[in-house]
Amino acid sequence: MSETETPTKKLEQHELGKLLPAMDKADFEALKEDIKINGQIVAVCLYQGKVLDGWHRYLACEELGIEAKTKVWSGDPLTFVISANIARRHLTPSQRAEIIAEASKWLQTGRPTSKHGKITMFSSLAKAAELAGVSQSTMQAAKTVSDKGSAK
Repeated sequence: MSETETPTKKLEQHELGKLLPAMDKADFEALKEDIKINGQIVAVCLYQGKVLDGWHRYLACEELGIEAKTKVWSGDPLTFVISANIARRHLTPSQRAEIIAEASKWLQTGRPTSKHGKITMFSSLAKAAELAGVSQSTMQAAKTVSDKGSAK
C-alpha cells in the first residue's frame, strides 16, 4: 500500500468489498464506540478511489465526524479481498462459497488476472471449493445461486 491519502469527497464502496456480508448493527455500534475511544487504528484500504476494505471503519468515522485514515492498494484487488477476509472473518461455509462464486464472476467481466497466483484457484470447481474451504457440492450450489439467483 502507498502512503496515507486523505479523501476529499464521500467515498463509495468498491464492488469487491460489497461481496462481503454487512456488519450487524450491534457490532457496528461497538466498532464506532471503539473508534470514538481509541481512534481509528487500522486504515481504510482504497482501490480505484473506492473503499476496498474497511467499509464499516469508514462509515463509523463518517458518523463520528472523524476524517478516516486511508491507504491505497496497488496490487491485485481480488487477491487482497480474499486473503484479507476469507480466513479472518467469521463467515459460514455458505457465505465463503458465495463470495468465491461472486468473485469468479467479477473476473469473468474482463478484469485482469492476479500476479499473485490465487486467482488460478478459480480455474475449476474443486479449486474454488478448496479456496472457500467448502465441499464441491456447496461450491456448486453457491455458483448456481450466483449465476441464476436460485439453487434450483
